[in-house]
Amino acid sequence: MRKHAWVALALCALAGQASGQGFLSELLLDPPSTDNGQEFVEIQAAPNFSFSGWWFLVIEGDGTGGGVIDVALNLSSYSTGANGLLLIRDSGTVLQPPPDGNTNVVIFDFNPDIENGTNTYVLGFGGTFTVGQDLDAGNDGTLDAPLPGFTTVDAVSYKEFDGTPDDEHEYADDLGGTALGRFESYTPDALHRIRCGSNALLWAGGVVTGTSPGPYNWDTLQMFGWQTIGVTSPPTLNPGNLNYSIVDCDGDCVSDFVEGDRDDDGIIDDCDACPDDPDNAADGDGACGNVDKCPDVSNKDQSDRDGDGAGDACDGCPDDPNKTEEGACGCGVSDDDADGDGTPDCNDGCPDDPNKTEEGACGCGVSDDDTDGDGVADCVDNCPDVPNPGQEDSDENGVGDACESGGDCTGLEFLQMGCKLHLDNTITVVSKLFNGRPGTTVTFRLDDNPMTDFPRVVKDNGRAKVKFFRIPNGRHFVDLVECGVEASITCGPQP
Repeated sequence: MRKHAWVALALCALAGQASGQGFLSELLLDPPSTDNGQEFVEIQAAPNFSFSGWWFLVIEGDGTGGGVIDVALNLSSYSTGANGLLLIRDSGTVLQPPPDGNTNVVIFDFNPDIENGTNTYVLGFGGTFTVGQDLDAGNDGTLDAPLPGFTTVDAVSYKEFDGTPDDEHEYADDLGGTALGRFESYTPDALHRIRCGSNALLWAGGVVTGTSPGPYNWDTLQMFGWQTIGVTSPPTLNPGNLNYSIVDCDGDCVSDFVEGDRDDDGIIDDCDACPDDPDNAADGDGACGNVDKCPDVSNKDQSDRDGDGAGDACDGCPDDPNKTEEGACGCGVSDDDADGDGTPDCNDGCPDDPNKTEEGACGCGVSDDDTDGDGVADCVDNCPDVPNPGQEDSDENGVGDACESGGDCTGLEFLQMGCKLHLDNTITVVSKLFNGRPGTTVTFRLDDNPMTDFPRVVKDNGRAKVKFFRIPNGRHFVDLVECGVEASITCGPQP
């Protein structure tokens, strides 16, 4: 909770400034127009309080006149009204806003008008005083002696800002009151006692604007005290009406505007049943949202069978401490995805294989790729690089006939090449196979071009032959496709 130094001082002063004993509450000393007819002094005490034996004094503080009493008003014939206010005015002219009907309003012509410079304003009882009486004969800024027979109840003073050296004197501190000092760029026109309930809390004041007969507003660039309690647009001067009282929900006489409010809900922490819950137990079950096990569902008993922090009333899995919603796998079963493939383990046929969710043809951890596209996965294809959808394996050795040497090939094959040059400089290339497997079909291919493929059946003597007619002269290659045998020849005009 934030506190300020002025709070401690104000609270210490309250014992002498409680409403029953009286305090200065509002003073208009230098109205924007003429002083005469607008100056006033307002005092607050208990309702219908008699000021018999009391005095209101104004002690001069300017230069060589310091310590001289300018105003000595005997209050003995005055009392507060039913609302506890006494308003002393210097004339009966109109004031705006008008005083409360329960305020006791009296007329006393401050003649001369209250000095606009450095002054000390005093309220108390006992003794006898006269205008012109010098209480600081040495003019050293300190009263010569305690005022004989006088008890100070309240005192306030300030110094005039007039551009001259600071030679003014304040006496409020000598009397146990508040010495406000000199303000940086102005002299206050008015003073206002901010209240805490019926007690005086601290002084505010400054320059006021407006025209007679009011209302008079505070110049927000030349004021003091209001900002201390968080008020940036203070109310107008309000003579004969109770002064501004701070908003103080916890009764500690510290304005709520400057006290802590952790959750920023407009209720200070000391008065906030849920100081960390800006919605203040919105579900109506009385448990603050920051500790409510179901902040959006009323659950007064805060039951939580599985102890996971989510109340049973809002827990989709009230007996599963690891889940609050069924998820993909249901209560009691983890939604973990060990291989990170997006399918939880409970639904993953291969929970440790990020590439598969079902075993497929090859099982978990093994790809179902089909390189040759024959419809048989490589892991079980007896010729994974040669299409053989029938998976024929005549010798049952696990290697398909389509890719096994000794199927259509003997492994001893070779090609013999020859050529013939024609008059038009084209050539015919002849390729002969030797040691082929009789009865098998082999394919001759020219220059790796499938468009030139010639199939031939190998004869009983293991031979086969093909001619490639009238092709451009030069170097050419012939492949026996099934057996991986290749030969080449260069044929054409000799240089």
